[in-house]
This record gives sequence, structure tokens and C-alpha cells, in this order.
Amino acid sequence: LDVPTVYGWEDLASRYPESKVILTVRDSPEKWYKSFASKLHFPTGFIEFSMRYVGWYYNLDVDGFWTFLDRNQEKIGCNFRKNQTEELKASCIQGYIDHNAKVQATIPSDRLLVFNLKQGWKPLCDFLGVPVPDIPFPQRDITKGITSDVFTDMMDPILSMNFRPFLWFMPLHFLNFYLLYRLCRCCLRRCCCRGGSKKAASEKKDS
Repeated sequence: LDVPTVYGWEDLASRYPESKVILTVRDSPEKWYKSFASKLHFPTGFIEFSMRYVGWYYNLDVDGFWTFLDRNQEKIGCNFRKNQTEELKASCIQGYIDHNAKVQATIPSDRLLVFNLKQGWKPLCDFLGVPVPDIPFPQRDITKGITSDVFTDMMDPILSMNFRPFLWFMPLHFLNFYLLYRLCRCCLRRCCCRGGSKKAASEKKDS
């Protein structure tokens, strides 16, 4: 589960004592950090402008969303608003380690599966008591398309699916503004032409 739901794991496990808990892990804390740090947390430039435009158009609280990200990152000792120093990296990695350790110390082993997605279907299905499907385990992580290297991701045949709605949305709305601009310009010119014609006719009549 993504944030903020993941921070409620203790309450959920306590509320549903018969439930099973799956703790997903990466190959190492460093690989988790590298993946997390690569995300486009707080965009700048054209991407920020685009997000603010979409937020304005749909009346969304973009700054509130970024404040929400700040709070969630602080809970595990991360801060991606700042340039990543060794101290910030170490704090973030330690937060990941502490979180995993607390889950494993709190949840009884018969309710808990520590699961790396590379393990595939079998440990997951055995834990849940269901048969293994006859289809390959899904390995594609399309969230990799929302990274700091956003323009390279747009060119990737798989990751580009993250941007298809965005790539359709922005040109259409900029086209709307362009057409509105052309319409206003045309109306202004017609008004000016009419005003000029009336003035010329009046001067001709007076002469």
C-alpha cells in the first residue's frame, strides 16, 4: 500500500486480528532508497507549471498535495525537497530499516509474510492459501515513469503510458486558450475597423 495508508498498518492489524500482513521489501535498503529518490517528488520548471495549470483548471490544491508529501516523508526521516546529502540519505534509509524491523517485531510470524516481488507467485499464494495462477507474475513497475528523468521516460514504449493522459490534456487546453486568443483578437480588430470606418465616413460627410 502507498502512503498514507501504509502508516496505519498497526491500527489495521489490531482492528483485524485475523488478517494476514504482507511486508514487501527490496533487495537492500540502498536499492529501496535509490528507487524512492528517483521519483519526481517536487517538480520544477515546465513540469511544475503544468501541474499548477492542471490544479488551477480543476481547482486542486497542488501546494497542499506537496505539503502532504512533506509530512509523509518526514515520518520515515526523508526529505526530498532538499539536495540529498549523505546525512539525509542515511536518515531516509534508517527510516526504512526501522519500519521493516518494527513490523517484524510486532506482527506474529504466522500472520506475517516478508515478501520480495522477485520471489513470484509461490510464497505469496502459499501464505494466502490459494493456488498458484497459470499466468506470469507481473513484474512491470509503471510508476518508474514518474521520475526526475521525465522526458526520457516519455520516450519509453512501456513507461510512456503514464503520460498519455497528460500528453492529450495539455495540447487540447492550450488549443482552447489559443482559439480564445484568436477570437478576442478578431473581435478587437472588427471593433477597431468599425470605429475607423465610422470616423472616416463622418470626416467625409463633414468635408
